[in-house]
Amino acid sequence: LSSTFLALEGEGGCVMQLLLATDFSPQRKKVLKVARRLAQALGAKLWILHVATQPAFKTYGVGERQDRLETAAELREEHRLVQEAAQSMRDSGIQATGLMVPGPPAKAIVGEAARLDADLIILGSHGFGAVFKMLLGSVSSAVLRKSGRPVLIVPPADAWTPRRADRAAIGWNDSVEASRALCMTLPWLTQMSKVTVLVCKKREESAGDVVDYLKW
Repeated sequence: LSSTFLALEGEGGCVMQLLLATDFSPQRKKVLKVARRLAQALGAKLWILHVATQPAFKTYGVGERQDRLETAAELREEHRLVQEAAQSMRDSGIQATGLMVPGPPAKAIVGEAARLDADLIILGSHGFGAVFKMLLGSVSSAVLRKSGRPVLIVPPADAWTPRRADRAAIGWNDSVEASRALCMTLPWLTQMSKVTVLVCKKREESAGDVVDYLKW
């Protein structure tokens, strides 16, 4: 495979669309770094999305006005952070736009991915163990199941350090799901300098066909 990165175009000559969903957790800097590398490598458009789950106002009676003021301040700060992240990407030569929408996170992410016709959704994980399972059981799992699009989940900050965006690994088991995953990620795989096919002994023969196909 060629190690030269080219700007990828989809049907109709459209530049690929990457959707990054961020929640401003400590993990966000690493997720942004991964998204930056991918967008640069693929010559893609990057959308940075934050879902505001904070209600527009609270109604607790006494102190209601103060609650509204605090909520408004929180929303303004979240909006500032989204636009700041988008500007940082633009400073790196990436076509980027910051978005902020209200609603349940998973539903909003899936909805925006459909509206933007995103080619890839990028999410960050908050940790492994019980917390990681809980995350996958909610937002990430829902996005995986309902978006119908490839989803990249960036591991916790202490689990992996992003260096380059030119190597990939494929888990292959000769199933319909594996074939679909291969087809959907082919635009990225053809841009990698190295692709490793991971397979168990029983599937070695079919894995050879995958390797030959990617080389072709």
